[in-house]
Parts: sequence; structure tokens; C-alpha cells
Amino acid sequence: MDVALARSRLPLAHRQKLVRQMAMRIRSPNYYLRQFHADCTQAFPELSLYAAASTSTSGRSSDEEYKRTIGALFSLYWLYRLDLQSVPGSAGFDGQRGFCFGVDDTWSPPSVHVVSELLSMHAKGASEPGHASARLVQLTPWQKRLFFYEATDWNALHQLMVDAQLLTVDASGRAEVNVDRTAAMLSLTAFHDIMKVEVLLPTTEGEYHGYSEGQRLLDHDLALGYVLDTDADALPAFASLAPAEQSLVRFTQAELGFNHGWLVQAEAPPGALFSRLKALLDRDRVPADHIAFYFVHWTTDLAGAVGTPLKGAEKFLTRFPHAVFAKMLRSFSVVQRLAHTAPTRLLQEYYQTAWFEGSRPLDYIPNERFAVALMRLVMQMQQAISAQELVDAFMAISAEDRDVLAAEMALSGIAGEYFSLSPQRGGPAFLV
Repeated sequence: MDVALARSRLPLAHRQKLVRQMAMRIRSPNYYLRQFHADCTQAFPELSLYAAASTSTSGRSSDEEYKRTIGALFSLYWLYRLDLQSVPGSAGFDGQRGFCFGVDDTWSPPSVHVVSELLSMHAKGASEPGHASARLVQLTPWQKRLFFYEATDWNALHQLMVDAQLLTVDASGRAEVNVDRTAAMLSLTAFHDIMKVEVLLPTTEGEYHGYSEGQRLLDHDLALGYVLDTDADALPAFASLAPAEQSLVRFTQAELGFNHGWLVQAEAPPGALFSRLKALLDRDRVPADHIAFYFVHWTTDLAGAVGTPLKGAEKFLTRFPHAVFAKMLRSFSVVQRLAHTAPTRLLQEYYQTAWFEGSRPLDYIPNERFAVALMRLVMQMQQAISAQELVDAFMAISAEDRDVLAAEMALSGIAGEYFSLSPQRGGPAFLV
């Protein structure tokens, strides 16, 4: 690793300065993607580590892993540059256009005019007869990009950036870049997957997270965490960060034990879903902005996962159900509240919000014992369903089966906590 990093042409002080300049310019209209990419390759020598081997532990080539990392960096770049009516000074920014459509041979996203024409054509097709979900399945990849462009709550993504303190806003809503924190996010994005290069995997010197001395760490996230904890100077991009930002980056590599799918699909009780993360937050007094920072990193990492950085956030655009993405986006602010809210109470409020968003009044629920079960079941549906349809189907099963579902799905799995809507004590609580 030291040999590969030593090949960097820029001294450490120059790289530090360049990273800060990148952060300061990332919302500038004349800071184009091509220059951003050139700066990334100069500022982050860790990117050269992908050349240390031809394959990776993921089974992909190291070149593909490099492209996935560049895709994550580009997705982050575009999230800083969203064109939002609610944000003064952002008119004409290219964030949504780059994120959704990528760039052409000149590294430029389609113009506002071109996107407007495409949307007009798309709207004509969307007005044709047929079930909405069926039409969505039949959309071409390009039409899926247009759908994502129109359907995504871009204000929520902007708010996530603000919650993570990557952006700050003044009283008028104008956004400014938090340079220190942005430098931390850029650095993390550049080196977060380098331990997928097998030759870089470390061997423990002493006990570490249940591993005894002399064991090789094969999990790339755990391996990176080990390097950050025991040899911080090994990665120049990390070593150049201030202590507060280093702590923030280390948090993203902690064993959070959080499964996002379990939350948005209502598959897990509060104990299984939140216990490890809640314990970490309480032990280290982790603030909510750290959780938001983690979710920005998670989002850009997944956005670049296809390894085609010039084509936009292709994973979300063409290979990920938009309904699931929308649920995850709405859930980010919920999980941030875990820092100061009991897990079971938080999850009940999340279920209730989802129930009411579907215009479902509580009086549709025939018995409060069934409330949590019905709310979880409606979230597990992959297609729209009315409250009455769900209640009718639930009431059509045998009384014994209803009671089992109502009891099992209302268990919290946390001692001393229960859902106030459907009080059910005891355990154990299973994933359902």
C-alpha cells in the first residue's frame, strides 16, 4: 500500500489544499464534471490502489470497482448541485440532469430544454390507458430515467444533505457548502471500497472486534475500519482530516447492525431493527447529523454501484424499484430521530405516518389489537391497496390466525417497551 501511495505526484499539503478547493467549488456553476474528475484523481492517491491487483474480493475486476467508486463520487457531486425552487441561487444547476441522464461525450448533461422536450414526450406516453404499475414495468431504461427525474423528492435529498451538515442554509434558504464536512465525505467516498483489493487486506496485530491476533480480515468494511482505527496515517485522505471529521468517518464504518430493508418493508420488530444502532448512539452520544452523513454515503455508494459513472446513478434509475427508493428516502429522517427517541415509539410513529399517507383513517381498524399488524402488513405490500381491502382480507382468515399475527407482529423485542396502539408484552420477537 505504501509503495502505491508513494507514486502520487502531489505532496500531502497540496492534496489537502486541493480537496478543500474541490469542496469550496462543488456548487459552482463553472466547476464542471470533467474538472471534478481530474481533481479527484490528483487529490486522492487511494484511487491508485485499485491498480494493485486485477480482481477484487467482490468477484468484480478491480477496474470495475474503481468505476463504481468514481460513480459514487459523481453522484455526490450531483447531489450538491440540485436545481430547486426552494433554494435561492440554485436555478440552472445540473444536479438532477446529471444524476438521472448522465453526460455525453463532452461530459455535459442534457440541457434543460432537451429534458423538457423529453418529459413532454414521456407525458404523452404516460397518459395512455393501462394500469400505472404495469406501464412502469414496461418502460424502457430511458423512460425509467425520466420517471425518476419527475417522481423523486429532490427536496428531501437536499434536506438530507443539510441534515448531514454537508450544506448549511441561511434564513432565506440559500445553501452554502460546509467545507470541512464535505472534505470528509469526498475522502470517505474515494477510499471506502479499496479493501476489496485482496492484497490490501490487513492482518490483525492484537484482538479486534472478536478477531484474535494474526487473523486476516476478509470483510472489506471491517478491514477498512481496522486500518482507520490502528494506522490512520496509512490513508493520506483520511490522515489529512481534522479529528472531528476522522471520528465522523469512523462512525460510517462501525458495525451499525441496521438493515434498511427491514425498516421500509416493516419486516422486523424494534429490537432486531434498532437495538445495536441505538446502543451505539447512546454509548458514544452520536448526534443525528452523523446518521444523516451515513445515509448520504449509503445513497451515493449505491447510486454508483453499476460501474458506469458517465451514465448517471444507473443503479437507482434502471435497476432499483423507485417505490422502494422513495420509502427509503422518507425513512432517513425517521432513523435520525433514533438518537433521542425510544425505538418502539419511533417505529410506531413511522407505521402510523405510512398508514395515514395512504389516506387510511384509524377507524378502518376494527380492533386496536390488530393495529400494528395491519400497519406492518400494508407496508409489506408491493402494490397499492386500500385499507378496506387489507382489513377485509385480514378479517377473512381464521380468528386463531388473526390472533397469532396480531400478537407476533406487535412484540417489540425490547425489555420494557411496547407499542401503545397494540400493547403486547413478552417475547421473543421474530421477523415476520
